[in-house]
Amino acid sequence: MEARLRAGGGVLLGKNTTWEFAHGGPSWDAFAPPARNPWNTDHHPAGSSSGSAAAVAAGLAATTIGSDTGGSIRLPAAVCGLSGLKATYGRVSRKGVLPNCFSHDHVGPLAWTTEDVALTMQVIAGHDPGDPGSADVPVPDYRAALNGSCAGLTLGVPWRWLDEAKSSDSVRAAFAAALEALKGLGATVVDIELPSIELYSDSKKTIAMSELFSIHEKTLRTAPELFGDSLRYRIQCGALIRSEDYVQAMRMRSALTANMQAMFARVDAIVLPTAEPAGKLEPTPHSWLFKHASLTTPFNSTGHPALSVCMGFAANGLPLSLQIAGRAFDEATVMRIGDAYEKATPWRDRRPAIAKALEAA
Repeated sequence: MEARLRAGGGVLLGKNTTWEFAHGGPSWDAFAPPARNPWNTDHHPAGSSSGSAAAVAAGLAATTIGSDTGGSIRLPAAVCGLSGLKATYGRVSRKGVLPNCFSHDHVGPLAWTTEDVALTMQVIAGHDPGDPGSADVPVPDYRAALNGSCAGLTLGVPWRWLDEAKSSDSVRAAFAAALEALKGLGATVVDIELPSIELYSDSKKTIAMSELFSIHEKTLRTAPELFGDSLRYRIQCGALIRSEDYVQAMRMRSALTANMQAMFARVDAIVLPTAEPAGKLEPTPHSWLFKHASLTTPFNSTGHPALSVCMGFAANGLPLSLQIAGRAFDEATVMRIGDAYEKATPWRDRRPAIAKALEAA
């Protein structure tokens, strides 16, 4: 990854604060205090790629790299008002990335605009024999796909998922406006039915907890005090999962992926909100990660590419976000939709006060 970025002309500035091992957080007992949301520092920047999103939103970097096992690129991008892409599983090398869950980990860029995400993807995408999960698939010209139009594209909306996630009225209103904007750009929007997000969540958590425990088992058994409370709590769960549960979760994942593949034979992309606006940055029960319904996790389970882009702002000034998912290895269409939406809406004209101050300095 570093070699590709340097070869592409990138200037590497440093490392950003994330949740502990991309899973334990927000934590105040880890190596560094949690990152804050540049739109309002009393609020969180989500996780696990917290600092990656905060750095771009604050104007400290043009683009950053994050990892995504259940939403950890898209959620920080969403609550910090950015564009963030979880590329297709295997599209971007994970060599050098500390693993969270081997079978669900993805890598991708965050930036202020989808065009900048596309430019970064052009540099980092491609086969890497150093990553056993890397796919040897040709990389298209991503920027050339950004034609400012959604003409001829059919977009599916899984309304049931919004109900299951208990999407707020303000998120639904912004999403309805986003759908109208996409229609104005030439897209056809249709209702679709997908399995319950609980099924994706159950299979992902069973698999992820097993794999996370396998990664950290030795240290957990010999020096558990080295972990923060949040991460230690979540790792321990993996010790209770039976091998037959893991196998059945993998079988469920395969069935869910096949179902999603069949849906992408009918639609070019799936659109839905990414998440609710950022809440206050404060300690939360470690168990909350296992309890909330996630609109991002399904695309980790299936491996399809998914992009978050800013969808406006809540009454308190915090960003809202639109999520766009597409066919395997078709990041070009996903970014085409995100870029066209950004250029047709005014949301990129608004920056956090801290970013404006840095620009003026």
